[in-house]
This record gives sequence, C-alpha cells and structure tokens, in this order.
Amino acid sequence: MTKNVRICISGLHVSDEEDKIEQIYSGNYYLKDGKHYIFYEEVSDYDKKIKSSIKINNGVVSITKKGLYEYQIIFEELKSNVSYYSTPVGMLEVEIFTNSIDVSEEENTIGVHIKYALKIDKVHMSDCEADIKIYSE
Repeated sequence: MTKNVRICISGLHVSDEEDKIEQIYSGNYYLKDGKHYIFYEEVSDYDKKIKSSIKINNGVVSITKKGLYEYQIIFEELKSNVSYYSTPVGMLEVEIFTNSIDVSEEENTIGVHIKYALKIDKVHMSDCEADIKIYSE
C-alpha cells in the first residue's frame, strides 16, 4: 500500500426508511506494528475542517474525528461501545453494538464491512452497515 490513498466510506442506515451515503476522500496511510492508520480531512457543513483517522487492528476498527464535531467510535465484533459526540449544540451519547466486522487486506487495498446497531441517548435509531475501502493512489 502506498502512503497516498483514496478512502471510500459508504453506509446504509435502516430505520423507518433506508438512508444510503457515500463519501470519498484523499488521505495518508501508515502501517506501524501491524496496525493500519489512515488520516484524512473532511469539511463540515459550516466549512470547518475536521481531522479524521481510522485505525484497524486485529479486527477492531476505530474512527476518530476532531474539529467542529469530535468523537471516537470503536467497532469490535459482538461488543457494545459507548462514546460521546460533541456537537455545536451539546453532547450526545452514542452507543454502537457491532454485530459483525470483516476486514480484508490485499496488496493495494484494504476493505472493511461492518454491521452494527446505533443508539443515541439510549434510544435505538437504526440498524446500519458500513463499508470502508482504502485504495493506493
């Protein structure tokens, strides 16, 4: 895998309706001590930069965002993780229960597929799926 990568993040949220999203970013990839690190920047709805990172290690995936919105989400199969999502209007408690996680690695590609349940402030919001694909540029 090269240092310069393209990151494609797509997701599906199912509650009363299905909501699909897809976002593509350019970023940097590093492999250190068997852990994959991906760093990239996003722009918020308010044109503020958000520094984002993805860490993949032994089937555990964590996503961290810092800037206008700050949070860390940890996906670990058959485990529940609670984090707090800082927004301009206050804090939200976000709970993720990861049903399954599948990580595939090839020479110039890393793929992650996650199925999880999402609760916000202890209320079940949706069942979700996320795909993260990292490609060498």
